Amino acid sequence: MSTLAGDSPRVPESKLSPTAPVQSSELESICSNALSTSVPSPSTTTYSHESTSTWTSILISDILSKLTSSCSTHKFIVYATFVHSPPAGLTGQTAVYTAAGAYWDADKDGLWTWSHTLGKENDIHVIVTVTWIAK
Repeated sequence: MSTLAGDSPRVPESKLSPTAPVQSSELESICSNALSTSVPSPSTTTYSHESTSTWTSILISDILSKLTSSCSTHKFIVYATFVHSPPAGLTGQTAVYTAAGAYWDADKDGLWTWSHTLGKENDIHVIVTVTWIAK
């Protein structure tokens, strides 16, 4: 059975396939821990465009490392996006739309998206998408 996936918000645990290689709670833990190691002091950091390349690289690397060490039956693809929006009280607005699409076997393959807000002014947003494909 093949499914076309797109515009995927975080998939609730109950909607993940029972054959998903990693369940939603573990994915959330992996992403949260990786974010803590990739962004120094996530709750007090300020946005730095120059730093986002490093943050993204470390974040993706940490997530892939955890996923591949815990599962040998699937391949993984991880996307990460950092977005800066003006702090409250300042003019300007940031809007982000992200989507992913794939054609796959819904019984073996899947997609999960996680988002988190951080920063001294809660003005930094990170979006992580994890895709798995059976080998």
